[in-house]
Amino acid sequence: MTTFKLANFRIIGIFLMIGLFFCITYKIFLLPSYDQPKIMSIGNGFEGNLQLPIEVVRARIDAAKDVMLNKADIGRYLQWVGEITTWLSFLATAIITLIIGASGRTPPVNPIQLTQDEIQGFSTKTVRIIGVLAALSAIFTATSNMSVSQSQIYMKQAETFRVAISTARVEVMDAMKKKGQEDIKGAEDALDKLDLIIRQ
Repeated sequence: MTTFKLANFRIIGIFLMIGLFFCITYKIFLLPSYDQPKIMSIGNGFEGNLQLPIEVVRARIDAAKDVMLNKADIGRYLQWVGEITTWLSFLATAIITLIIGASGRTPPVNPIQLTQDEIQGFSTKTVRIIGVLAALSAIFTATSNMSVSQSQIYMKQAETFRVAISTARVEVMDAMKKKGQEDIKGAEDALDKLDLIIRQ
């Protein structure tokens, strides 16, 4: 590879790194908004009674909603971490590829698992840098996989809680409209069942 071509390769590599840097920065500082799970509140027309005041019903449902939203927020945050670490892993492997390519060699098939022949001839400092980048890439990949997996768990819990809250809300309102003693007990049971699900 001529000096001119090698210089052009390095310039292209620098521009690629700058572009990737801006992509990662955008992901980090401009986290896209998302729609939180929504639950209809207990309407003003619902008054409750002395045995089960509306304030108690709203407080218990709102407490469950807070737990649900917290789960959803954590799940979204972990999903974001997974996306960021995927980009960082790609960045590390891209730098390794550029280092090897800039030396005039054919880019490796797997930049994080280089053979002895692929690093032969590099200075000790360069080999150390490649080793650190390869280790970081592996760490970022593992972090990404774990974050995405945990994100799915939290989002699934949030959806389970959303369904439970919606069901409890309907059961409570239906029971309270009837105003019978057994119906009040049914409303309390619905709220108790919701509490058990949220505590799981």
